[in-house]
Amino acid sequence: MHSPRSLNIDVEWQTLKNTLQQAANEALSKRKKRRNKMRLILWNEDNKNLIQNKKKVYLRYLTTCSETDKLA
Repeated sequence: MHSPRSLNIDVEWQTLKNTLQQAANEALSKRKKRRNKMRLILWNEDNKNLIQNKKKVYLRYLTTCSETDKLA
């Protein structure tokens, strides 16, 4: 079992550890990265088909390098 004194030491150690880590992170300018994912709200099958067609046309242009495929 834990004695009251050992619990107090554990709490003090965690407090000291957290304080030191926070000070080190501030000194080193460490921040948590926030990733805001921008998602298209109006995503549907029409958009999916348009993108697939653009990819096909672009890949065809890359293989042939002709002006007619570039304008398509």
